[in-house]
Amino acid sequence: EIMSGGTVGPTFEHHVGKELSAMQWDYTQRSFEGSSYRLATASRGEGANNRLTVWNVDPSYGPGYGVPDDRGRDAPAEGTFSVRCEVEAGLPGDAVSVHWLNVSGERQLVTALGSGRVMLFSYVGPGRGERPQLLAKPNVWEHGSTVRACALHENRHSFATGGATGAISLWNVCRVRAEATIIRGTDSLGVHDLQFLSNTDVAAAGSCTKVWDIREPANGPVQAFYSVKGPDQRAAAKGHRTSFAEVLCIAPHPQQPQLFATGDAAGTLQLWDRRRSEAPFASRAAPSAVGGARHGASASPLHHLSFHPLSHAVLSSGFDGRTLLWRVPGGSAATGLHSGEDLRPVPLFATPFPLTRHDVQPSANLLCASGLSATLHFLAL
Repeated sequence: EIMSGGTVGPTFEHHVGKELSAMQWDYTQRSFEGSSYRLATASRGEGANNRLTVWNVDPSYGPGYGVPDDRGRDAPAEGTFSVRCEVEAGLPGDAVSVHWLNVSGERQLVTALGSGRVMLFSYVGPGRGERPQLLAKPNVWEHGSTVRACALHENRHSFATGGATGAISLWNVCRVRAEATIIRGTDSLGVHDLQFLSNTDVAAAGSCTKVWDIREPANGPVQAFYSVKGPDQRAAAKGHRTSFAEVLCIAPHPQQPQLFATGDAAGTLQLWDRRRSEAPFASRAAPSAVGGARHGASASPLHHLSFHPLSHAVLSSGFDGRTLLWRVPGGSAATGLHSGEDLRPVPLFATPFPLTRHDVQPSANLLCASGLSATLHFLAL
């Protein structure tokens, strides 16, 4: 186990032929030995490349687990890790997010498009002699401008969208073509990411991280958190003038709503406690990749963050094509975090292309990441 000092399991790659912009495991599936898992992905591109896809992933490694491949790397034996497409549906534009829903026992998928449209699909699983189906539902919501992010509320019925204009729209899945509650003027740089920190608070990433109470959106943000650029952090600690980095992604803590993580354009991961917003209690820039930052970038922005399901680490995917696991100070955020301790990033794997999304299947402890490589990268943690 990587968190006890060992190595991670083997990786497996499945080429899908199109750039993947969003993904999510179906967390509601029950785990039992030999089971497979459902993964939903959404893509972007030209014409037929705009697809919503449900995959069946079977991570049963079998007797061949750990056999070196032809390049000397540990890998599962052929046929012991399978990924197959269950069903696909076309999308009328580039997707930016996908979320599984469970509404009155019906499995559904909500996907937000960059054009501003949000669509709902019903997933009908395989029956006797029948193939799975993705059926478009009449529920369609229009954000009104370019969408960059979509966040699902813990009630599994409400969600928020945000985008280039900085406005945040709050919607209810159970209402067909309903009017949205709008939070305006959130950020001049627009909204890069949205996450619900609790059942009443939504956080938006932009020039900083702002938190809004969705019960009283007209009152303005209740908190703001500024990401200080790496070289300026010591100056900030002394009260000197500093510059701030653009925040690109947010990860809420799975157990404690007062804790969250942010990743910025300078490649810095920061952990925050909402009870004291003046500075992060832990902050560290991602270590440089071998040979320097890729694609000519002087810094490697962090595109996507999430807490490990056990909450003892944060996972990041970035522009340099790497997925890192950051050990949380104190070992477990659930038992108390300690300020002043360094975050400890552990590289999991790297690709030649930027990674934009990842997700962990908690029952199988299986990480999947994707991005511009048009490939699903799987890793057993």
